[in-house]
Amino acid sequence: MLGFSDLAVLAGAWDRGRHEFDDESEVLCEKLELRKQEYVRECRELGGRSAKVKQIFLKIWDVDDSQLEGRVLETRTGDPVVTQDNHVTLCDDLAIEEEERIEMERAIAAIKATTQDSPPASGKKGGEASERDQYTAFVPLASMYWVEHTSTAFRHAIWKMDTFNHLAPISVRALQFLGNVTDEQVRQCKTMILKGKPKYCGRANPLDPQDLKFPPMHELDPDKCGETNSAQDRNGWVNAPGQMTTLPNGRKAWRRQKSECDTFLHLKYTSRVMEPLSIRRLINGVLSRVIGDDTATWLERTRIGWTYKHSKASRLCRPAETFCDFNVSQWMEGYDPEQYPCRTRRYSDMRSSWSIELLHNEGCTHVITLDSSITDSPLLQNIINADLNHIPCMALDVDEAIAELGSFLDELFARVMELRDLTDSTKSFLRRIILKKGKEKMEKYRVTHRHVAAEPFEHPTVKSELTFLTSRFLICPTDKAPNTPAFVCKNFIRKLAFQRLSDPEFASISAPPATVISCIRGELSALPTIPAATALLPYLMAVLKAHKGTFRWITNTANTIISPAAEVCACLLRFLLPLVQAFCQDKSLEVEQHGVKPNLWWAISSVGEFYANLPEKVYSVFTTDITRCFETIPTDNSEDSLTVAVRFYVQCAMQVRRERSSSHAIRIRFGGGGDLQPSWADAGQPEEMGTLLFRKGDIYWLSKWCIANNCAWENKCGGR
Repeated sequence: MLGFSDLAVLAGAWDRGRHEFDDESEVLCEKLELRKQEYVRECRELGGRSAKVKQIFLKIWDVDDSQLEGRVLETRTGDPVVTQDNHVTLCDDLAIEEEERIEMERAIAAIKATTQDSPPASGKKGGEASERDQYTAFVPLASMYWVEHTSTAFRHAIWKMDTFNHLAPISVRALQFLGNVTDEQVRQCKTMILKGKPKYCGRANPLDPQDLKFPPMHELDPDKCGETNSAQDRNGWVNAPGQMTTLPNGRKAWRRQKSECDTFLHLKYTSRVMEPLSIRRLINGVLSRVIGDDTATWLERTRIGWTYKHSKASRLCRPAETFCDFNVSQWMEGYDPEQYPCRTRRYSDMRSSWSIELLHNEGCTHVITLDSSITDSPLLQNIINADLNHIPCMALDVDEAIAELGSFLDELFARVMELRDLTDSTKSFLRRIILKKGKEKMEKYRVTHRHVAAEPFEHPTVKSELTFLTSRFLICPTDKAPNTPAFVCKNFIRKLAFQRLSDPEFASISAPPATVISCIRGELSALPTIPAATALLPYLMAVLKAHKGTFRWITNTANTIISPAAEVCACLLRFLLPLVQAFCQDKSLEVEQHGVKPNLWWAISSVGEFYANLPEKVYSVFTTDITRCFETIPTDNSEDSLTVAVRFYVQCAMQVRRERSSSHAIRIRFGGGGDLQPSWADAGQPEEMGTLLFRKGDIYWLSKWCIANNCAWENKCGGR
């Protein structure tokens, strides 16, 4: 059924251009098919639903409802509700809860006890029952298409139809065309309505909503709404990410609001051509045009995020090639400091005296610099100067972006229930419209930014220069400025690493890497539920501390064979943290009874939390370098070792747990996305499929195992 609003929308699209008209025509064709199905269903059910609501209120007042026989839509499956006086009520048809239904039945009984047997007199004279209830306002609202089609029998005189609560058979978009109203003006009108301050045509507003002082709902009914603000402050709750809480130890911390989402989807960022694409707004707009305004809530519980390609650091910084993927014996045989590539005249200005201070047994300098002019390629210099954490600028490829958007839509239609229930033809049509509109936005962006060029990582000159540079130098981050690359002679940094590993705090493991990996896998067989890990050992990484002329050494355990076990260990210790904090709080209160107030503060995770926890008055401030403490923690079995500290940590937590509950074991479930979900369980329960059960001794073993298998060199002292 083609309505007046459809013609007005098409006329407006024709004024905007042939392209817009074709687009609106395609959308209208699909909407007509959906509208036909909805109209048939509405014509079949609307009269029955209206008659049922009329029957409810007629029965409330004990009015004869015989004229509605055969017109009521029978949808109830159970027995009718019978009151004490055997009166059948239909309060269930009002879609209310059980407590509200009981309250309604009591109200009905009270009304019948205080009213006359006859219904209120009609304002009309001599009218029959059908005439008296002709203008009831309680019937369901019909769609504007039903109203427009039905009003043709009255020559479109809608006021002559039954009831007065019909919607005007015209859409907002049609009114925009007829009144020459812009989208911005419509948004302003909606904003004014939400604020409760509409503009009127007269000289003065007949009513100022602020003059009406409505009490909060909880004053009328204590069980409703609680202490809430009656104002329509939408941004107050939409943009509230969390709240400041006070931990058991007295410290204040910011807790982010937990996301209540059913589905998490990610769209891959292929290039800057996707910047004008607001995927949620695009999909909601198409759904609203094709299906209707009821689709506004379909994506409310779906979180849409972005995934990005690897940053520039993954292409420039290659610590594994420097410290792991090389033949040690062959390198040592050809070792000659004077023959290093950095000893050529080309790099004479970039050699640093720090190398002599760090390698005491060599009297020559080596390259340690932050200068990007170490390469002669202007293209590579521009890439390096754009920082390490940036995503490489790719070509504005619209086809690649559309292919990624199509894959995302396929996953969206498969995982969102409302979209999954649509017919295949509707989903196919929606997909075509969304891709078409997305491509239009991308093409417009590409034309506007056609001067943007991709960073030439694949350019032959850049590739050869990058290979030349990384074969001679290690590109590493800089301490306090991790996005700034530092260039260090590769042979020098290897020699410095071997010098560090020759210290008494390290002991070499004679077994080959393959044997170590096989041994680790055998030990991890005790935890069969842990996801499989890559057959890679942790390797060394370095960060230049340019302000001190030294290097900070890090053992990289990411994406290695011990990574899954280390993640489980970290999850267990994080899960026990609130109990340890409660333990410290109890001990603090005991000490305070003797007149001493201890300062058992935990590390502050952000500047905001530091500010929130500052006392009113600060008399003195002491600072120190935490690495001097951290790097001296022994990893052996001494009384001051890291293993003993973890054992004490777990004991404190379990002591508090035993005082609170009989469940002393931790069950870890592995979620679909690889996330770990810890919870308390009875220690005597058997392990379930897909879970791990950790008792106190199991936590000891896992933490000790992670410390013992952190690298191929056994670290006796220090965590770096």
